This record gives sequence, C-alpha cells and structure tokens, in this order.
Amino acid sequence: MEDREKERKRRFAHALLNLIAMEGMEDFKRAEAYYEKAAELLEEALGPDHPEVVMALAGLFYLYRTHRKYPQAEAVSERIEIILEKAEATLSAEELIEEMIAFYTETGKETKAQELARRFHIQT
Repeated sequence: MEDREKERKRRFAHALLNLIAMEGMEDFKRAEAYYEKAAELLEEALGPDHPEVVMALAGLFYLYRTHRKYPQAEAVSERIEIILEKAEATLSAEELIEEMIAFYTETGKETKAQELARRFHIQT
C-alpha cells in the first residue's frame, strides 16, 4: 500500500473516532460500526499490532463493557493486551489496563485480572 493511501486511511480512522467522541455512544450499533471501521483502517494503514490501533480498540472495549456485552469486551481486551505487550511500554496505557483489570474482576475472572496486573506492573 502506498504511503499516501496509508495516511488517508489513518486520517479517516481518526475522523471516525472524533465523530464518536462528539456524538457519544448512545447509538450502540453506530458506535460499534465506527469503532470497528476505525480499527480496520488503522490496522490496514499501520499494521495490526501498531499501538495506534489501541485507540479504536479501547473505544470498542468501553462500548462493549458499558452495554454489558462481556464476551465481546473480553475478546477486544485480549487483542489490546497483545498489542500492548508488543509495544513494550511505548504507550502509556495504565488507565486502560486498570479498566481491563476491573472488567475481569467484575465478571468473576479474578485470576485473569491478577495476571494482567502482574504482566503490566499495575498495583491493585
């Protein structure tokens, strides 16, 4: 893919994320579609493990968690974990990781919450 095309996709993904921020997440289906499209565009432009992809995935995680779509939230959380591990602290994502730990605790997956806290050096 050409650099101009990658940058166009990246900018469009950011525009979608900005649109969600302005409109809010009340319309679940629309927000889900925007977050998914933003993640897809960022993955195409930057690669599936690029730290910038986490921005769209984090929004999708919060959306699923807020709407109690726990299996979907867990799947997105696992994708985020993989990217963050590969990023090796090039991101500051402590707040997101704390939310993921709280999610696992709330859904009865205390072992997973403790493992995540240990891997990312988060005090619980």
